Amino acid sequence: MHSWLADSASIDFEPEDIPMNTLVLRRFKGALTLTLPNEFVAQNCLTEGSVVECSMVNPDILVVRPVRKKLTLEQLLADTPEDSRVKGWESLG
Repeated sequence: MHSWLADSASIDFEPEDIPMNTLVLRRFKGALTLTLPNEFVAQNCLTEGSVVECSMVNPDILVVRPVRKKLTLEQLLADTPEDSRVKGWESLG
């Protein structure tokens, strides 16, 4: 069973089911760093400064997920072109 959309604590999978990349840890200013695969970066539209969340599922498994900013309705509407909105929607309710 795969529950990738659930909380990382409840992810249920077999490690051999997941395509893996072998990554090399590097030292940068005293800290160990991990470079993300280009496919993951592109798929998740990550850039320098993007925030990711790391969750340790068990001692051998680390899950890395992008942190997405939750937009308000006002923010979403501000990005919606006027001609794409249904006329009179403001009066519904």
